[in-house]
Amino acid sequence: MILLPASSFEMGDSSGEPDILVEHLCPFIRLNLMLFILIYEVTVRQFKKFIDDTDYMPSVIVDYWKNTGQKFLKYRQQAFTQ
Repeated sequence: MILLPASSFEMGDSSGEPDILVEHLCPFIRLNLMLFILIYEVTVRQFKKFIDDTDYMPSVIVDYWKNTGQKFLKYRQQAFTQ
């Protein structure tokens, strides 16, 4: 791994409009981060093999489906109680 020195960058949207691809606002923020990255490239094929071999599931996907599942259950409960 190598260290990328701290630097600032801006992300988000200052317009206040919801993002087309997500259901929530992406507020404009400025970040100052220091990162470590691998010095070796990983191909999509290699990453897919890793996922297949280890059943790895990125937390962002787990969180997304957990949230989506909760919304579905709430909707289903409301639909059957009316």
